[in-house]
Amino acid sequence: EEVGKSISDLYAAVGDTKFAREASKVVAEFATGAHEPLEVMTNLAGGLNEKFGVTAKELPDVLATVVSLGNKGGVSVADLADKIGIIGANARVAGLDGAKGFGTMVSWLNIADNAPGTLKKGIAGVSGIIDSFATKTIDKPLKTMGIDVPAMRKAGADFNQIIGKVFEKTGGKEGALAKIFSGDQLKVISEMGRTYAQAFDETEGNVKTKTKAALEAFENALQEAGKSQLDAKAIQEEAAREMETPEKKIATAMEKLAQTFTDEKF
Repeated sequence: EEVGKSISDLYAAVGDTKFAREASKVVAEFATGAHEPLEVMTNLAGGLNEKFGVTAKELPDVLATVVSLGNKGGVSVADLADKIGIIGANARVAGLDGAKGFGTMVSWLNIADNAPGTLKKGIAGVSGIIDSFATKTIDKPLKTMGIDVPAMRKAGADFNQIIGKVFEKTGGKEGALAKIFSGDQLKVISEMGRTYAQAFDETEGNVKTKTKAALEAFENALQEAGKSQLDAKAIQEEAAREMETPEKKIATAMEKLAQTFTDEKF
Protein backbone atom coordinates (compact mmCIF):
# COMPACT_ATOMS: atom_id res chain seq x y z
CA GLU A 1 0.00 0.00 0.00
CA GLU A 2 2.83 2.42 0.95
CA VAL A 3 4.71 1.80 -2.30
CA GLY A 4 1.54 2.15 -4.33
CA LYS A 5 0.84 5.47 -2.61
CA SER A 6 4.39 6.61 -3.40
CA ILE A 7 3.87 5.95 -7.10
CA SER A 8 0.53 7.75 -7.07
CA ASP A 9 2.09 10.70 -5.19
CA LEU A 10 4.88 10.94 -7.76
CA TYR A 11 2.37 11.01 -10.57
CA ALA A 12 0.26 13.62 -8.74
CA ALA A 13 3.34 15.80 -8.12
CA VAL A 14 4.75 15.86 -11.64
CA GLY A 15 1.89 14.67 -13.85
CA ASP A 16 4.32 12.46 -15.76
CA THR A 17 3.34 8.80 -16.02
CA LYS A 18 6.71 7.73 -17.45
CA PHE A 19 8.68 9.46 -14.69
CA ALA A 20 6.41 8.05 -11.97
CA ARG A 21 6.89 4.52 -13.25
CA GLU A 22 10.66 4.75 -13.76
CA ALA A 23 11.35 6.71 -10.57
CA SER A 24 9.25 4.50 -8.28
CA LYS A 25 11.85 1.71 -8.18
CA VAL A 26 14.67 4.18 -7.51
CA VAL A 27 12.66 5.85 -4.74
CA ALA A 28 11.86 2.53 -3.03
CA GLU A 29 15.48 1.39 -3.36
CA PHE A 30 16.95 4.58 -1.92
CA ALA A 31 14.42 4.77 0.90
CA THR A 32 15.57 1.28 1.89
CA GLY A 33 19.30 1.80 1.37
CA ALA A 34 19.44 5.25 3.00
CA HIS A 35 17.07 4.22 5.82
CA GLU A 36 14.75 7.10 5.10
CA PRO A 37 10.93 7.06 5.02
CA LEU A 38 9.49 6.26 1.62
CA GLU A 39 7.37 9.41 1.78
CA VAL A 40 10.50 11.56 2.20
CA MET A 41 12.18 10.04 -0.84
CA THR A 42 8.97 10.36 -2.83
CA ASN A 43 8.71 14.07 -2.01
CA LEU A 44 12.37 14.55 -2.94
CA ALA A 45 12.03 12.78 -6.26
CA GLY A 46 8.92 14.73 -7.17
CA GLY A 47 10.49 18.05 -6.20
CA LEU A 48 13.72 17.32 -8.06
CA ASN A 49 11.82 16.53 -11.22
CA GLU A 50 9.38 19.42 -10.95
CA LYS A 51 11.79 22.15 -9.85
CA PHE A 52 15.05 21.10 -11.50
CA GLY A 53 13.95 18.82 -14.32
CA VAL A 54 15.97 15.90 -12.92
CA THR A 55 15.16 12.78 -14.95
CA ALA A 56 14.59 9.26 -13.65
CA LYS A 57 17.97 8.28 -15.10
CA GLU A 58 19.72 11.09 -13.20
CA LEU A 59 17.78 10.43 -10.00
CA PRO A 60 20.08 7.84 -8.31
CA ASP A 61 23.17 10.08 -8.33
CA VAL A 62 21.17 13.14 -7.32
CA LEU A 63 19.46 11.35 -4.42
CA ALA A 64 22.86 10.08 -3.25
CA THR A 65 24.06 13.69 -3.16
CA VAL A 66 21.05 14.73 -1.08
CA VAL A 67 21.54 11.86 1.39
CA SER A 68 25.22 12.78 1.70
CA LEU A 69 24.33 16.40 2.46
CA GLY A 70 21.74 15.29 5.02
CA ASN A 71 24.25 13.00 6.72
CA LYS A 72 26.53 15.97 7.39
CA GLY A 73 24.07 17.18 10.00
CA GLY A 74 22.52 20.59 10.49
CA VAL A 75 19.67 19.73 8.16
CA SER A 76 18.06 16.33 7.62
CA VAL A 77 17.08 14.64 4.38
CA ALA A 78 13.49 15.19 5.49
CA ASP A 79 14.18 18.93 5.90
CA LEU A 80 15.61 19.07 2.39
CA ALA A 81 12.64 17.17 1.01
CA ASP A 82 10.32 19.60 2.75
CA LYS A 83 12.23 22.65 1.49
CA ILE A 84 13.01 21.48 -2.04
CA GLY A 85 10.11 23.54 -3.36
CA ILE A 86 11.39 26.71 -1.68
CA ILE A 87 15.02 26.11 -2.63
CA GLY A 88 14.22 25.23 -6.20
CA ALA A 89 11.37 27.68 -6.79
CA ASN A 90 13.46 29.93 -9.02
CA ALA A 91 16.39 27.63 -9.72
CA ARG A 92 15.54 26.83 -13.33
CA VAL A 93 14.81 30.47 -14.08
CA ALA A 94 18.26 31.32 -12.68
CA GLY A 95 19.82 28.75 -15.01
CA LEU A 96 20.17 25.91 -12.50
CA ASP A 97 18.36 23.03 -14.11
CA GLY A 98 18.87 19.29 -14.43
CA ALA A 99 21.32 17.24 -12.39
CA LYS A 100 24.12 19.72 -13.14
CA GLY A 101 22.09 22.67 -11.89
CA PHE A 102 21.10 20.83 -8.74
CA GLY A 103 24.74 19.84 -8.24
CA THR A 104 25.72 23.51 -8.39
CA MET A 105 23.12 24.31 -5.76
CA VAL A 106 24.39 21.49 -3.52
CA SER A 107 27.92 22.89 -3.83
CA TRP A 108 26.65 26.23 -2.56
CA LEU A 109 24.68 24.55 0.26
CA ASN A 110 27.85 22.77 1.38
CA ILE A 111 29.70 26.08 1.27
CA ALA A 112 26.87 27.60 3.31
CA ASP A 113 27.42 24.87 5.89
CA ASN A 114 30.90 26.32 6.49
CA ALA A 115 29.61 29.87 6.83
CA PRO A 116 28.77 31.31 10.26
CA GLY A 117 25.39 30.21 11.54
CA THR A 118 23.32 27.10 10.84
CA LEU A 119 22.88 25.24 7.58
CA LYS A 120 19.21 26.19 7.70
CA LYS A 121 20.25 29.84 7.54
CA GLY A 122 22.65 28.84 4.79
CA ILE A 123 19.75 27.42 2.82
CA ALA A 124 17.98 30.75 3.18
CA GLY A 125 21.11 32.52 1.97
CA VAL A 126 21.59 30.29 -1.06
CA SER A 127 17.89 30.51 -1.92
CA GLY A 128 18.06 34.29 -1.65
CA ILE A 129 21.03 34.53 -4.01
CA ILE A 130 19.35 32.25 -6.55
CA ASP A 131 16.11 34.22 -6.30
CA SER A 132 17.90 37.51 -6.91
CA PHE A 133 19.19 36.14 -10.21
CA ALA A 134 15.87 34.57 -11.19
CA THR A 135 13.89 37.74 -10.47
CA LYS A 136 16.70 39.87 -11.98
CA THR A 137 16.76 42.15 -8.93
CA ILE A 138 20.52 41.59 -8.88
CA ASP A 139 20.97 43.01 -12.38
CA LYS A 140 20.81 46.71 -11.47
CA PRO A 141 23.28 46.60 -8.51
CA LEU A 142 25.73 44.60 -10.61
CA LYS A 143 25.32 46.99 -13.52
CA THR A 144 26.68 49.78 -11.30
CA MET A 145 29.81 47.62 -10.90
CA GLY A 146 30.18 47.22 -14.61
CA ILE A 147 28.69 43.73 -14.81
CA ASP A 148 26.07 43.36 -17.53
CA VAL A 149 24.21 40.24 -16.37
CA PRO A 150 21.74 40.06 -19.33
CA ALA A 151 24.66 40.31 -21.76
CA MET A 152 26.59 37.60 -19.91
CA ARG A 153 23.53 35.34 -19.93
CA LYS A 154 23.03 35.96 -23.63
CA ALA A 155 26.67 35.00 -24.20
CA GLY A 156 26.05 31.70 -22.37
CA ALA A 157 27.53 32.47 -18.94
CA ASP A 158 26.20 30.25 -16.19
CA PHE A 159 25.39 31.08 -12.56
CA ASN A 160 28.91 30.40 -11.25
CA GLN A 161 30.58 32.37 -14.04
CA ILE A 162 28.52 35.43 -13.14
CA ILE A 163 29.45 35.00 -9.47
CA GLY A 164 33.08 34.72 -10.57
CA LYS A 165 32.76 38.06 -12.33
CA VAL A 166 31.35 39.53 -9.10
CA PHE A 167 34.46 38.33 -7.29
CA GLU A 168 36.67 39.88 -9.96
CA LYS A 169 35.00 43.25 -9.40
CA THR A 170 34.94 43.04 -5.58
CA GLY A 171 38.15 41.11 -5.00
CA GLY A 172 36.01 38.72 -2.96
CA LYS A 173 36.16 41.17 -0.08
CA GLU A 174 33.21 41.14 2.30
CA GLY A 175 33.06 44.93 2.51
CA ALA A 176 32.64 45.24 -1.26
CA LEU A 177 30.22 42.30 -1.44
CA ALA A 178 28.10 43.99 1.25
CA LYS A 179 27.18 46.64 -1.30
CA ILE A 180 25.23 43.97 -3.19
CA PHE A 181 24.31 41.29 -0.66
CA SER A 182 23.18 41.35 2.97
CA GLY A 183 22.21 39.03 5.81
CA ASP A 184 22.46 35.29 5.16
CA GLN A 185 23.21 35.91 1.48
CA LEU A 186 26.27 37.94 2.42
CA LYS A 187 27.51 35.25 4.82
CA VAL A 188 27.31 32.60 2.11
CA ILE A 189 28.85 34.65 -0.70
CA SER A 190 31.62 35.95 1.60
CA GLU A 191 32.61 32.40 2.52
CA MET A 192 33.51 31.69 -1.08
CA GLY A 193 34.80 35.23 -1.59
CA ARG A 194 37.52 34.51 0.97
CA THR A 195 38.72 31.60 -1.16
CA TYR A 196 38.98 33.90 -4.17
CA ALA A 197 40.70 36.69 -2.22
CA GLN A 198 43.23 34.37 -0.60
CA ALA A 199 44.27 32.82 -3.92
CA PHE A 200 44.52 36.28 -5.49
CA ASP A 201 46.71 37.59 -2.68
CA GLU A 202 48.98 34.52 -2.57
CA THR A 203 49.60 34.32 -6.32
CA GLU A 204 52.61 36.17 -7.71
CA GLY A 205 52.44 38.05 -10.98
CA ASN A 206 50.30 40.70 -12.65
CA VAL A 207 46.56 41.24 -12.11
CA LYS A 208 45.64 38.96 -15.02
CA THR A 209 47.68 36.08 -13.59
CA LYS A 210 46.37 36.61 -10.07
CA THR A 211 42.76 36.82 -11.30
CA LYS A 212 43.10 33.60 -13.27
CA ALA A 213 44.49 31.77 -10.23
CA ALA A 214 41.75 33.16 -8.00
CA LEU A 215 38.99 32.08 -10.40
CA GLU A 216 40.51 28.60 -10.61
CA ALA A 217 40.57 28.40 -6.81
CA PHE A 218 36.90 29.42 -6.75
CA GLU A 219 35.98 26.78 -9.35
CA ASN A 220 38.01 24.07 -7.59
CA ALA A 221 36.38 24.88 -4.26
CA LEU A 222 32.94 24.56 -5.86
CA GLN A 223 33.84 21.19 -7.37
CA GLU A 224 35.19 19.96 -4.04
CA ALA A 225 32.09 21.16 -2.20
CA GLY A 226 29.89 19.35 -4.70
CA LYS A 227 31.53 15.97 -4.18
CA SER A 228 29.20 13.48 -2.54
CA GLN A 229 30.50 11.41 0.36
CA LEU A 230 28.15 8.68 -0.80
CA ASP A 231 27.61 7.26 -4.23
CA ALA A 232 24.49 5.70 -5.63
CA LYS A 233 26.10 2.28 -5.80
CA ALA A 234 26.81 2.20 -2.05
CA ILE A 235 23.19 3.02 -1.23
CA GLN A 236 21.92 0.48 -3.74
CA GLU A 237 24.17 -2.20 -2.23
CA GLU A 238 22.83 -1.40 1.23
CA ALA A 239 19.31 -1.66 -0.15
CA ALA A 240 20.13 -5.09 -1.60
CA ARG A 241 21.35 -6.29 1.80
CA GLU A 242 18.23 -4.94 3.46
CA MET A 243 16.03 -6.62 0.88
CA GLU A 244 17.33 -10.01 1.98
CA THR A 245 15.53 -9.77 5.32
CA PRO A 246 12.13 -11.50 5.56
CA GLU A 247 10.38 -8.20 6.20
CA LYS A 248 11.79 -6.65 3.04
CA LYS A 249 10.94 -9.68 0.95
CA ILE A 250 7.34 -9.02 1.86
CA ALA A 251 7.82 -5.36 0.88
CA THR A 252 9.18 -6.50 -2.50
CA ALA A 253 6.06 -8.50 -3.11
CA MET A 254 4.05 -5.41 -2.22
CA GLU A 255 6.04 -3.35 -4.71
CA LYS A 256 5.25 -5.83 -7.48
CA LEU A 257 1.62 -5.54 -6.49
CA ALA A 258 1.88 -1.75 -6.67
CA GLN A 259 3.47 -1.97 -10.11
CA THR A 260 0.52 -4.02 -11.30
CA PHE A 261 -1.73 -1.31 -9.93
CA THR A 262 0.30 1.32 -11.81
CA ASP A 263 0.13 -0.57 -15.08
CA GLU A 264 -3.61 -0.88 -14.79
CA LYS A 265 -4.19 2.72 -13.72
CA PHE A 266 -1.98 4.35 -16.34
